[in-house]
Amino acid sequence: MGFPSTPSNGQTATVNGILYTYSSARTAWVRTSTNDRALFTASNIAPTSPTLGDKWYYIAGEVVYEYINDGTTNYWVDTSGAIYSSNINTSVNIVGETIVAGNIIPSSNIVYTLGNVTHRWKDLYLSGNTIYLGGATITTSGSNVSITNPAGGSFSVSGSSAGNATATFGNVYSSAFYFANGTPFASSSYSNVEVAAYLTKGNAVVGTSFWTIPVGTTAERPASAPYGATRFNSQTGWLEVYANGAWGNAGVNLGLGASATSAAASAIAIKNATGTTTDGWYWINLPTVGATRVYCDMNTNGGGWMLAAKVYSNNTQFNGYDSADWTSTTIFNETQEPTYGGHIKTNVFVYYAQTAVRMCAGSVSNNLYETGWSSYGSLKDIFSSGTNRASQNSRATWITWNQAGGINYSFGSQPNCNAAGANQNYSYKVRLGVSMNNEGDCSSNDSFLGFGGTGSSPGSYGFGSSDWNSGSYLNSGYQIGYIWVK
Repeated sequence: MGFPSTPSNGQTATVNGILYTYSSARTAWVRTSTNDRALFTASNIAPTSPTLGDKWYYIAGEVVYEYINDGTTNYWVDTSGAIYSSNINTSVNIVGETIVAGNIIPSSNIVYTLGNVTHRWKDLYLSGNTIYLGGATITTSGSNVSITNPAGGSFSVSGSSAGNATATFGNVYSSAFYFANGTPFASSSYSNVEVAAYLTKGNAVVGTSFWTIPVGTTAERPASAPYGATRFNSQTGWLEVYANGAWGNAGVNLGLGASATSAAASAIAIKNATGTTTDGWYWINLPTVGATRVYCDMNTNGGGWMLAAKVYSNNTQFNGYDSADWTSTTIFNETQEPTYGGHIKTNVFVYYAQTAVRMCAGSVSNNLYETGWSSYGSLKDIFSSGTNRASQNSRATWITWNQAGGINYSFGSQPNCNAAGANQNYSYKVRLGVSMNNEGDCSSNDSFLGFGGTGSSPGSYGFGSSDWNSGSYLNSGYQIGYIWVK
């Protein structure tokens, strides 16, 4: 028996006991054996329980497959070349590269997935201009990449938990407003976004909230930055701008010492950083006690002075050399200004390691200075030690200062001893001042002037003087003294 002369696709014929199926694509009859060896099968469904080496002619697709093993898995493999139809209704395993000369389009919309959770594609190479993600697009044009969502919304970067991520960009441009957490800058909360270069935008930032800029100390300044880069110096309180290869103050001080969170190391630190000439209350970060409101003089002799104490003549506080107020940590009336009509002792007196001491007699404009005690600690430390700390000022300077304070004693009959400074512990004692005598020694002295004086005739003064003259004492406890430090 021979083959029919005008066969149709899929027509079968038995020749010499062998079954064949006609393939119009190949213009040939294809052997389709049904004997025990089952070498060939022609059907639209893959044969069940195949044997290695079996061949299957997929009629609808006009493709011949062979059942093989790659050393691990058994599967059907196309042995006829390209796949000519998209209607394979079964799973097909393909080993090696597959070249497609056409579009790959799913038969249904938003149904099928490319890869899965456990089997992912390694890399994706695209030469086209646009990736479509729902209604949004990622588009390239030359060296630029644009992310566009016609429906609006936000662009977000998320870490392991909500709001806990870092995104690093180069130059970022916007033709409208900047957004954070999907909310315009009028919002009060933002994610942290590190911008490696700078932000440029066309429109002004509006709203009632704030714009966050980098904050750090002088030592933490970047060595270089783009021209016009801006930061806040938490050490000096200045807004800084980078220009001409260096960081400089932008002319705006944002409140060093204006609050507990911006407390300065000292009044002189505020003065140096801001150049302020405003006397008043500033926050100082004192040792042990931390941020403390301190009254500061920003004008006298360069400014930067902090009020340590105000001492009256006769009273229960600072009353004489042996008063515990000179050596204890107890403070009083710390929140009062210098015009307050009573004694003042502040934490500056107790804890601040001074580099200079300023003493005022009668008024804050009558000043005497000690600048050689910087290694002795705070005023409390100096007085608690009991050690005689010599003054840099002469007897004549002390007397002139005392007279300018309103007590016109000359101490003319007391030319000797003249022990000046801190802790002058003799017959007549003084915590901070000068001790004098008519004899040529200090052991029998009977005159003093300054702070914390004690003698047999006058008794004890917080601030005052006692001048033995012509067999009688000229005693004055009616003075006011101030002690400042920087």
